[in-house]
Amino acid sequence: GAGRTPGTQLTGARRRALQAAARDGAKLLDRLVGRRMAAGRRAAHGWTLFPKDTGHFATDYASRAFVADVALAANTPVQAIYPSTTTDDRGRRLDGRHRYVVRFRPGQTPPVKAFWSLTLYDARILLYANPLDRYALGDRSPGLRRDADGGLTIRISHAAPPPAQRSNWLPAPSGRFSLYLRLFEPAARATSGAWVPPPVRRVR
Repeated sequence: GAGRTPGTQLTGARRRALQAAARDGAKLLDRLVGRRMAAGRRAAHGWTLFPKDTGHFATDYASRAFVADVALAANTPVQAIYPSTTTDDRGRRLDGRHRYVVRFRPGQTPPVKAFWSLTLYDARILLYANPLDRYALGDRSPGLRRDADGGLTIRISHAAPPPAQRSNWLPAPSGRFSLYLRLFEPAARATSGAWVPPPVRRVR
């Protein structure tokens, strides 16, 4: 047609091939994401861990597509890693109708050179508006209380816990949600897999 650059018209076969790629590529990506997330859940208490080549994929187009689908423009692992989960340690979908705990044993909080946080997102992957204006907890959160043995327990639920536990409460919506850990400038034992996040346990 008018204005078309010479040589850019697609033949019938090429057009059909591109249409098939657009149609089938999304299905292939869905299967890839499902397999990688399942593998992460088996290896890390239900958390999904990103590929070690995140951010510098070279010609590993499958890894590039995976990260583009679930965490576009993620940093390299030297800069940050982002374990995430939508299920508890028994594979049940996270839901604010229940109560959960994430307990870091003494000396097992995320090993970082900069800082870490645990952020909660609703079913649309948006921050959940709540009366506390609290969307994440981490090593920069004022007022966090340590356990008697020096560990750290974060409590997650829609209903508020007893007053004595609210300093460590991460409010959740009444329905489904997801959790993302962010480790900025993670230590080598985090990027190597020697450290993995603790399980998300449903307690009620």
